[in-house]
Amino acid sequence: MQHDVMPEFSGPPERVLTLLAALPDLRPFIRHVHWGDGEVSVQLHPMPRCAGARMAQRCFEDLRHRLPDTDIYVTLS
Repeated sequence: MQHDVMPEFSGPPERVLTLLAALPDLRPFIRHVHWGDGEVSVQLHPMPRCAGARMAQRCFEDLRHRLPDTDIYVTLS
């Protein structure tokens, strides 16, 4: 089930698109992506009764492997 809220993005569009392509299973839950100088922050909005902490950890681990020299912040809303 997907949320009806459109996610917000800031940063270089090509990098944001790369990040979204790297997280296809999590895309419906992404609420905000900010790609700044040397850092990425992703805000997820899990469904009720969903394992939000596991979802955030999975997102972090996936990005950590793809972006080794980048500070990564994943939060839940």
